[in-house]
Amino acid sequence: MFGRRAKREAEVTDVLGQVRAHPPGSALRSAALDQLVNLDAEVVVEQALALCRDGRPDDTVAGLDALRNVPASLVPPHLWPEIGQVTGALCRPDQRDAEILAAALPVHASAVTPERDPAELLMAMFRHEDGRVRAAAATSADAAHDPVSVIGSLLALLDEDPLPDVADAAATGLAHTVCRDPSAAEVFTALFAAHLDDPGQAAHAWHRARTLLHGAPDPGDGPGPALTDDLRDELREQLANLHGLDWSNADIRALVIDLFIDTVNGSMRRYAPAPGWDAPGRRAAVRDLLQRARALPAGSEGRDELLLQLIPDVAAPAWTDRHAVNIAVDEALALGDDALGDDALGVEALAILVSFGHAGRSRQIRAALADLRARRPDDPIVLTAMLRTYSGLAARGRLDPDADSVDEFVLDLLGHEDATVRATAAASSDLPGSAAADRIAERLIRLIDQDPDPAVRANAALGLAGMPDAGNATEALVRLLDSPDPVIRAHTLTWAVEAGRPDALPRLLDELADPGVRWEFLFLVQNLEDHMDSLPRRLHKDFTAALARLDETGWANRATPDAVDPDEILADATATVQFLTPIR
Repeated sequence: MFGRRAKREAEVTDVLGQVRAHPPGSALRSAALDQLVNLDAEVVVEQALALCRDGRPDDTVAGLDALRNVPASLVPPHLWPEIGQVTGALCRPDQRDAEILAAALPVHASAVTPERDPAELLMAMFRHEDGRVRAAAATSADAAHDPVSVIGSLLALLDEDPLPDVADAAATGLAHTVCRDPSAAEVFTALFAAHLDDPGQAAHAWHRARTLLHGAPDPGDGPGPALTDDLRDELREQLANLHGLDWSNADIRALVIDLFIDTVNGSMRRYAPAPGWDAPGRRAAVRDLLQRARALPAGSEGRDELLLQLIPDVAAPAWTDRHAVNIAVDEALALGDDALGDDALGVEALAILVSFGHAGRSRQIRAALADLRARRPDDPIVLTAMLRTYSGLAARGRLDPDADSVDEFVLDLLGHEDATVRATAAASSDLPGSAAADRIAERLIRLIDQDPDPAVRANAALGLAGMPDAGNATEALVRLLDSPDPVIRAHTLTWAVEAGRPDALPRLLDELADPGVRWEFLFLVQNLEDHMDSLPRRLHKDFTAALARLDETGWANRATPDAVDPDEILADATATVQFLTPIR
């Protein structure tokens, strides 16, 4: 018995060592934390508490992360008082380390007893100067004994907090608080699910829910609020992501309510007027940046890097980000009114803003692209930027396949004399519009087999993998799994994994056995979690060993021409395989 206990302790020590070795929030720390659920919960809690008492801030946060990752139902009852005592000390009023406080709050809130209501502590933390602490308090709000005591504060965070991340956390806390009352959760779920197709009615549904949460009478059905075109498009795009959820599943009610609130409330705040925001200053800065970009060669890496500065800081999101991006869109569109020589700069900027900046103005952008197509430009840089812009719009559901006729545009450019245009068109071949799908698939197969340019052949395989139901695509994809070109094999193997072919994972393992394996195969490993919940035990062992060999033999240190960070992609692939650990 003692030997088995020692083995369990060693397993936990090893995994907690992995947790401590990686920074908070990293993929590898998250993957290590996910392993804890498969270990002895009592041992995990005991060792995590020891880390919390250690006194070193990094170890304290690691211990708190571990405690938060153990399902409450698995924690032995006799350990809850100790958890409450240790985390309570870390949440004391003189705690100056916001990272520790933010990590301790959720654990402490879950350790409350009938005699100790965390509402007072949570209310104080809602007003903390550090957004991480406010967010942690918001996500812990459902621990309050009386939901009414925190609902008003959560709504205030949704309305007023200066940080989008805190409002996101408030949506989560509000959803879980509402779900403490099953009848209320059922009402809100039905209300929200009924209005996913109409942005105006979705906004009105959120207004009705807020009214009910404030304790006022239900205003009932009615017209939605007046929405700008940009806000309507934003809501439609974001609500489309909620369609695939199982709204009838009571087990995920908190999740669907959370996502709806965050989507509607967040979109409306991002497009709300921003008094005091320096719009003229932003416009001047955009014009200056575009002027500097004009001096650089069209299509150059330097110009692309400069244009990326039009995107607000992703690491520090702000409520004014949509306003900032749309000013840049307006200025990029204005370049199209100049001489033809500025078309490239304008469309290059639009491609970046649409693909990476959540740009609005979709109608204006589509109209500008249609006008440009009518002028029949033949500049390869302009054409590739147009394709990238269309791809960005399509990925966000902002194209009208019939009105935009993008499939015909792509089909035409698949035969362009410039290889870069052909390659970009091939990668864009799964854009909306099915009228030409069979013809596009036929052209892609021909490019894969006959085009002299390797980038065109590779992108044609990528495009074909995205439209397996068109023409003879599936037959060709099966054949291309044995292509001598590793990039073509990687793209077709992506299709095979998505299709659930029984030979897909063994083929992927065979590729990983090559010490010089292409990064595309590791990227496929990195995204396996999109297609499965766990790996079979034998395959999990083999994938783990294969990635470890690549790490030990220095795969990440090899030179790569692909502008992909090998260290990062190997680490992410390893984290994914850890995440897909078979459940015991």
